[in-house]
Amino acid sequence: MTKKVFRPFWSYDVESTQKWLSEMAAKGYHLQALEWGGMFVFAVNEPQSITYFIDYKSNPLSESLKEAGWFQVLKSGNWTVLGNANPAAEVHTFPIRSNALLSRNQIIMYVTGFFAVTHFILFFLTGLISRILTQIPTTFVPSPFWSVHILFYSWVYYSFIKLFITNKSLEQESGEGVTFTPEPYSDPECAALSPDRLIRRFKPGWMYAPDKLEHWLETMEAQGYNLCRIDPMGSMFYFMKGKPRRVAYHADFNNKPESGYFQIHQDAGWKIRYSRTSFMESWTILSREYREGEEKPQIYSDASDSLQRAKKVAVTYSAFSMPLVIIYGGFILQQINAIRLDQAYRTDTIFLFGMSIIIFGSFTVRSWLFYRRLKNRICTHNNA
Repeated sequence: MTKKVFRPFWSYDVESTQKWLSEMAAKGYHLQALEWGGMFVFAVNEPQSITYFIDYKSNPLSESLKEAGWFQVLKSGNWTVLGNANPAAEVHTFPIRSNALLSRNQIIMYVTGFFAVTHFILFFLTGLISRILTQIPTTFVPSPFWSVHILFYSWVYYSFIKLFITNKSLEQESGEGVTFTPEPYSDPECAALSPDRLIRRFKPGWMYAPDKLEHWLETMEAQGYNLCRIDPMGSMFYFMKGKPRRVAYHADFNNKPESGYFQIHQDAGWKIRYSRTSFMESWTILSREYREGEEKPQIYSDASDSLQRAKKVAVTYSAFSMPLVIIYGGFILQQINAIRLDQAYRTDTIFLFGMSIIIFGSFTVRSWLFYRRLKNRICTHNNA
C-alpha cells in the first residue's frame, strides 16, 4: 500500500522537508519514490525513527558515513535522499551538503527577484503615480488572463521571499554566509562634533559611476573637507572642516563578499567607510591616507581585476534596467499607434513612461560609461 503527498515547493526549504520526512516515517510512512513536480510516494509500514538528509548533485556516500549508519534511500535525477535509522540522539555524524543546492536556489531567487521588482515597479508603482497625476479612477477589466497573472506572480513573490530566507540558512551551513562586517571607521574628531556642525552633501546614484564618487571624495579631502560618515542608505555624506589630506578612496562592487574580504583590506591599511549588501549586490567604500611623494594606493594591483568588477557593475544594472526600458517603450509605441490610427490615447502615459525610460536607461548608460572610462584609462596606462 502506498500514499502520495504533493509538495511542489519542497526544495525551497530542504531542512523543513527533512524534518517532515522524519515525522512521516514516525507515523509509518516511509519514503519510496520522488516523482517529478514534487510528488512524494510513501510505502506504509511499521513506524520507525529515521533521520533524513537531502542533497543536490551530491558525491557518492563515503565509507565513514556508511559506518555511521547512513544509507541511500533514493536517487531521483540530481536529488539524493539519505537516511539513518539510528535514534536521532545517537546521530552525531552528518553528510556535508554540496554547494550545488545553494547555487541552484540562488539562481531561482535572482530570477524571481527580478520578476518581483519589475512587476512591482510596472504595475503597482507606475499605476499609483499615473492615478495621482491624472486623478482618473482605475478600471478593472475582467479577463481570464488575470487568473494566470495572479498565479504566476504569487509564485514569483513566494519563491523570492522563501528562498531569500532559506538561502541564509544554507549559506551559514556551508560557511559562505559567515562574513564579518565591521563597523564603518569613525574619526574621533568627527564623533566629538555635534551633528549641526557637520557639512552634508547629498550624492544619490553614485553606484552607477563609482569612479566619479572616488574622485569627488578625494577632491573634498584635498580641500580640507574630511569625510566623517555615510548614512546607511549611502546617499548622504557627512564632512567636517579639517586639514587638507591625501586620501585614496575606492568604491568596490561585489555580488557577495568573500570570506575574509574585510580583514584582508584592513590588514593592508584600508579603512572601511561604508558597506551595504542586498540580494543582488554589495558595495563597500574604503579609504587609505598616504603622504606626499608616495604612490597613490590601489585596492587591486591587477588592472584586469578592476576591469572585471566594472563590467559586473554594468551587466548587473543593465539586467535590471533594460527590460523595464523595453516594456515602457512598448507602452509608448501603443500610444503612438493609437495617435496614428486616430484612436483615444493618453499624453500623460507617454510622458510618464518616457520619463521612466530616461531614468532607467540612464542607469545602464552611466554604468557602461564607467566601464569604458576605466578601460580607456587602463589602455592609456599600458601604452605609456
